Amino acid sequence: MKKIFSLLLIILFFNMSPLTSLASSSTTFNSSVKNDLDHYLEKVGGEVSITYENMISQEKYTYRPDATYFAASTVKLPLALYIMELADAQEIDLNQKLTYQNHHYVGGSGVIQNDSFGTQFTIKELLSKSMKYSDNIAFAMLVERVGQHNFSEYMNNLGARNNATEAYSYTSTNDLNIFAKKLYSYSFRSDHGQLLDDYLQNTVYNDALPQRLGELQVAHKVGMMPIDQVSHDYGVVYAKSPYTLSVMTYGFDYAYSNEVIADITEIIHKNHEAFNKRNDLSIIDRIKIAFITITHQPN
Repeated sequence: MKKIFSLLLIILFFNMSPLTSLASSSTTFNSSVKNDLDHYLEKVGGEVSITYENMISQEKYTYRPDATYFAASTVKLPLALYIMELADAQEIDLNQKLTYQNHHYVGGSGVIQNDSFGTQFTIKELLSKSMKYSDNIAFAMLVERVGQHNFSEYMNNLGARNNATEAYSYTSTNDLNIFAKKLYSYSFRSDHGQLLDDYLQNTVYNDALPQRLGELQVAHKVGMMPIDQVSHDYGVVYAKSPYTLSVMTYGFDYAYSNEVIADITEIIHKNHEAFNKRNDLSIIDRIKIAFITITHQPN
């Protein structure tokens, strides 16, 4: 009841100012972003792809969105979405324990590699480690539990063109944007979705997409293979008008790729904020924002 009352107050507050159509600023936003990014991308070298989408207005900006890259650890988010939806359907028990065995071992990112073979983890614990620490072993154990084919079919059903199920398979920012949008909508209608969103807001990898976004909540998943000069980051930025952003890169060393992704995010966020001020929002958009504001407050 408290949240409903707060929602009504916010809607009333939003309606006290003049209304103009957000659609009228659509071209201006895209041309402004394009101008800023064209100047920036000319000098950075390497390969970059970008997909941005405003979750309130559905306005979209893309740059080479269909170009494919090694997926790296970006594959871990759609797997987590799949498992959480299975839990919602009572087709999997998140408290089921799985045993870490020697064939699960994968080097690289993660913390389970410090544990002994035979250690047991619940599926929920594995999901947490996979999201927060990008744990490769947790991912391998979870894929084994649900089946690689089923995982691939899940991504296909979401509309992904490249059903990347492992690090060295291919994906694009268009595909990553599908997963980010799914996370956004799922977090509002499911406790499991909100839990997944929380995991991703508390990852230890925050040097790329969220680096210059201050105190904004950002639920995001990185994917990096430094030896192959591959580095990506994507997710949901909970600005007043939330948006998804997916950035994929190739040809940079790891430290520089983080700065490139942070630069791109900063440029897009600056334009997003400039063209999504309260006076530019329609009544429907204001109600959407009011709902988001309330549902992301603590109970």
